[in-house]
Amino acid sequence: MNDSAGQIPPEDEAVNFFRILGDHTRLTLVRALAESDLRVGELVAHVALPQNAVSYHLKLLELRRNSAAGLSPPFPRRGG
Repeated sequence: MNDSAGQIPPEDEAVNFFRILGDHTRLTLVRALAESDLRVGELVAHVALPQNAVSYHLKLLELRRNSAAGLSPPFPRRGG
């Protein structure tokens, strides 16, 4: 593994990408959002999960997207 300058090797990036999308719920959310711009409440009805579970999955997808783009999270985490 080449870990120069703190960059994540491409192989690890691919593993992380597929790990995130390997979850059925997250893949369902991505597919639904690819078809239409939906609010969390609409996604809750689409996947039949509680709002907090859908928010958790969306957070993981957002963190993955930001990581892939080289961005830090949009706001600092509280309580940690």
